[in-house]
Amino acid sequence: MLKTCFRTLRPSPSLRQAVTRRACGHPAATRNSRPDSRDRHILIVGFLCCLSLLLPVLAQAQGISIDSASSREENAVYMVNIGLELHMSDDIREALRHGVSLDIDVHMEVRLKRKWLWDKLVKEVTLHYKLQHHPLSDVYLVTHLDDHSREQFQTLDQALEYLGMIRNYPLIGAGKLKKDRKYQGWVKAELNIQELPPPLQTATYVTSRLHQESKWYEWALR
Repeated sequence: MLKTCFRTLRPSPSLRQAVTRRACGHPAATRNSRPDSRDRHILIVGFLCCLSLLLPVLAQAQGISIDSASSREENAVYMVNIGLELHMSDDIREALRHGVSLDIDVHMEVRLKRKWLWDKLVKEVTLHYKLQHHPLSDVYLVTHLDDHSREQFQTLDQALEYLGMIRNYPLIGAGKLKKDRKYQGWVKAELNIQELPPPLQTATYVTSRLHQESKWYEWALR
């Protein structure tokens, strides 16, 4: 399909003639050899066609997704396990190597299922992590901003693997849930790009912003 789109972008003979005359300084280039509306229309349609095909490819190649979520009751508390898959784009990897720290947020919600009304939000919580590279020791640091604990890793992939495994998080007490009612858990993860310096914000919004936030993942809490 991409070949078809690029063939669509191939200029017509009148367009090629106009560009050639303009480049050579031909006096008639500005009067009689301008690209007509059909040429402009073909260029626009072809560009949009290629863009629509490339965006899904980029979305699959990099981003954040939730692979799994589960919960169990332990000592009257529902403990949650969440599996995430994080793929950093090249510009963000480069930013990390140059000392820029990135914030990763994991949002979780507990909702009461209701038959005739919208589900009721019972609890929401966000886990905050900071990922950064330490140039002197050449290690990657993951800081839990909620309790200020810190882990270090030799490679970025090791740090991302650690961030992708949330284990035994105490989400909600069993006493806060009504008996004989169904509750759903929801989770999503995102990279807080707005924490980047302005020059890097521009680049990441153009190439990566759509690939740095997962969809909501739902599972049966109880």
